[in-house]
Amino acid sequence: MEIGSSKSPLNTLANLTRNSQPKAVEPSVANQRVVDTRAQISDSVMYHASDEYILSSSNVSGNRVRIYQMLYEDGFTETKSEKLQRLGESFSMLNTGLADVSADLKRAYDDVAAIIPKELASKDWGFTVTETGEVSVIEGDDTLTAREKRDLQSILNEPELKARAGDFAELVIKALELDRGGGKSTWGIGKYDLTHANFKDTIDIKAFLDAPITGKYADRYGTLTYKNDFRSLYWGMRGELESQLAARSEIKYTPKSIEIFADR
Repeated sequence: MEIGSSKSPLNTLANLTRNSQPKAVEPSVANQRVVDTRAQISDSVMYHASDEYILSSSNVSGNRVRIYQMLYEDGFTETKSEKLQRLGESFSMLNTGLADVSADLKRAYDDVAAIIPKELASKDWGFTVTETGEVSVIEGDDTLTAREKRDLQSILNEPELKARAGDFAELVIKALELDRGGGKSTWGIGKYDLTHANFKDTIDIKAFLDAPITGKYADRYGTLTYKNDFRSLYWGMRGELESQLAARSEIKYTPKSIEIFADR
C-alpha cells in the first residue's frame, strides 16, 4: 500500500489531527490506533508517555516521514474536567496547604530549637524525615561530633516536631503525585522523583524553614508585618522546594514521545 493513499498507515495516523494541532483522545483509543498502525510501519520505536495525544507529520526527510506522538500511560483514563480538578488540587496543596503545614512545622521547630545548646545551634546542620517517620540530622559545612549528632537526633524527635515534619513530607509527596497524575507524566513539579524512601536524601526541612528568614528569600521576613505570621511567611514558598528538587532529585516523569518512521 502506498503512503500517499487514503488508507495508508501514515495517513491513518495523520487523520487523527489536522494542521499538527494537539488533540486529546481516550487513552484506549490513542494507544490502540498507534499499536494497530505501528504493526504496519517499519523501524518503529515506542515509549509510554503522557496524558496528551499529539501528532505531527510535517517532518519529511528524503524518502522517510517521521511522526511524533504522545501517548497515555497504559491503562490511564482521565477526563478533561478530572485533569483540571487534579491540577487545581496540586496547586492548592503547594500554596495554601504548604503554608498551613509549614506554619505548624515552624512553631513546633521553634519550641524545640529553644532547648538546643547555643554553640550547637550556631553550627551548620539541617534535618529531614525518613520513610519510617523519624527526624534525621543532616550534617552541613560544620563537622558534628558523634555526641552532638545524638543530642540533636534526640531533641529533634520530640513528638510534636516529628509529627509536623511527617505532615510536611506527606503533603509535598502527595502534591507531586497529583501533579503527574495517573499518567505519570508532567512538565510541572511532579516531574521530580520524590518518594517516602528518598525524601531524606532530597529535602532539607530546616533549609526550607530558614529560606524566608535567613536564606535566599530573607526579604520576605523583613517585610512581614507580624513576625509570627508564619502562614503568610511560607505562602508561595514552593520555589525553595523546586530548588532542592532540582539539585538532588532525578527528573523521571517528563512526557516522552514516539517516533514512527515510514517509507514514503
